[in-house]
Amino acid sequence: VPLAVLAETVFGEQVRLVGEGEALGNWRPELGLALSASPTSYPAWTLGSRAAALGDGSKVLQFKFVIVADSGVARWETGPNRTLFLPTSGRAALGPA
Repeated sequence: VPLAVLAETVFGEQVRLVGEGEALGNWRPELGLALSASPTSYPAWTLGSRAAALGDGSKVLQFKFVIVADSGVARWETGPNRTLFLPTSGRAALGPA
């Protein structure tokens, strides 16, 4: 389940996938899954191989992208929660934000 988001950040900030369930930190930004960006892909942040931590098998997960500063201050994305549908087989689907 490769996930990506475009996010403008400053040095020392990171983008995290935060939401329901243990894999997404139970809505606690410090426990969410960290996305990564490279100098050539920035401002695109991706989850990449860490997407396996989301698990598999007929799940619907609510989440948000959160920018977390070195200090721990979190900036939550605005709007409704995003939805990720993880089927038991086939491709995952991302619901509207």
